[in-house]
Amino acid sequence: MNLFAELSLVLIVATIVAAAMQRIKQPLIIGHIVTGILVGPYVFNVIQSAEIFELLSKLGVTLLLFIIGLSLNPKVLKEVGTPALVIGIGQIAGTALVGGTIAFAFGLSLMSSLFIGVALSLSSTIVILKLLSDMRQLGTLHGKITIGILVLQDIVASAALVVVGSAHGGHSQAQLGLLGSKVFLFVGGIWLLVRFIVPKIAPLIAASQEFLFLFTLGWGLGIASLASMVGFSPEIGALVAGVALASTPYAHEIAAKMRPLRDFFVVVFFIILGAQFGINDVHTVIVPALFLSLFVLLGKPFITTLLAALSHYRSETSIKTGLMLGQVSEFSFILVLLGAQLGMIPQPIVSLVTLTAIITLTFSSYFILYSDKLYRFLRPYITKAEHNDHSQPKLKHEYDIFVFGYKKAGRHFVDELIRLEQRFLVIDFDPQMIKNLEDRGIPCLFGDASNPELLGDLDLATAQVVVCNIAHYVTSNLLLSIVHTANPNTVVVLTCDDPREAAELYHAGATYVVMPHYLGGTKISSIIDRYGLSREVFEREQQKHLSYLFKIHGIS
Repeated sequence: MNLFAELSLVLIVATIVAAAMQRIKQPLIIGHIVTGILVGPYVFNVIQSAEIFELLSKLGVTLLLFIIGLSLNPKVLKEVGTPALVIGIGQIAGTALVGGTIAFAFGLSLMSSLFIGVALSLSSTIVILKLLSDMRQLGTLHGKITIGILVLQDIVASAALVVVGSAHGGHSQAQLGLLGSKVFLFVGGIWLLVRFIVPKIAPLIAASQEFLFLFTLGWGLGIASLASMVGFSPEIGALVAGVALASTPYAHEIAAKMRPLRDFFVVVFFIILGAQFGINDVHTVIVPALFLSLFVLLGKPFITTLLAALSHYRSETSIKTGLMLGQVSEFSFILVLLGAQLGMIPQPIVSLVTLTAIITLTFSSYFILYSDKLYRFLRPYITKAEHNDHSQPKLKHEYDIFVFGYKKAGRHFVDELIRLEQRFLVIDFDPQMIKNLEDRGIPCLFGDASNPELLGDLDLATAQVVVCNIAHYVTSNLLLSIVHTANPNTVVVLTCDDPREAAELYHAGATYVVMPHYLGGTKISSIIDRYGLSREVFEREQQKHLSYLFKIHGIS
């Protein structure tokens, strides 16, 4: 069978298996691994041109790390906040320590246990972001904390790859000095290119979408090859190449253009991983894989949940954040594969981590999808771990206006209420927002708009206006019902992204439903209607917008 026929047959099998996985609502990554097992030497033995497929797999990993590097802009760490970093560091350290200890208890070497501990501490960015997006929870508090933890995990995984790729086999003091010089020259050289050369060719890059795509491929693979020539792994070079471009204006466009190509090669990577999965090793790794899977599915979320609760997040945010992280990362595969290729760990460890990943990816997807039901079940057990000074309402005054949600539109609205000298109270469930409000001397209360007990404690009968800046239909419906029961004459302003849900909220009695996309379109239409297509008017509005962004968010 020639290479073309091999690749075609592999993709056909991958498509059939992926369709089956979608049908039974399983992550496609599992389907790709299953495809690899089917086309590998233990079942149908389709892959004969192993070197070509391994090359495609390596390209997939290189592009994956390049795109991950593009997302590691230092500004991202500033946006996720200190609490997410503290929780993330604690989760990684705790999971790695316990996971490595479990592996060591099964008689594995210290080095193998160390690899396994780090591998278990990482969670799947691809799976989590996909499920958060499908569930429309990227903008929720637990979604943002999870994303912050994933960014931190990616950085830790990148550092682990650098250490493994450059420090295996041991180094003398002179060799370590030479290694440090290489790192300095390599990273410094790339920084000089980005600082002085890339800006000069920026007009050429931006002039053509085709050239941008070609430049991206040349840059990413070129830096990866250069890294290989100076003694680093190509994966590390690709990661550095991505980080170098992360702060440029082209980062998002580059990432968008590379994703389809990356997705194809990543599929090949997981297929090859499945093909290399040692079925003969299953009987030796099945017991430790089950114990490690149980720890990843239950222990890892527990560690994260406890850390979030101790950071003064409410039980729902803590539990849902923990449930998000109960699986093994695609980075884990890359790490153990690199370790096996360098002879630092035996090949069965790859099979152990792969089997653990298959089990955890399968069950964790259900944990995430049914996180609401699991939260209601687990809430009594986590409540005792919460130590929040803001958990009970402490109302000293009557308020005419109640504002739920401060971070987004709430900031601007609150500033207007201060200017108008209104009596108002802000309710938010993000401890950082509460701290910011307290520092400004603004009346505030830590609480959740979806908590009926909290809403019952508020004196909503005296409210003239209730504003909810949280675009969550169930929360809005509950709030609307309780407010109208307390006072049918209260003006209730809600926020919604979905037109159908907005219509349902109007039918349920909402006074007004804010739809950000609708308001944005109306604003532009109003400007054109009043001033025509004048560029000066739009530039004047631009300056107003920039002034607002700087004042509220500190963005210049």
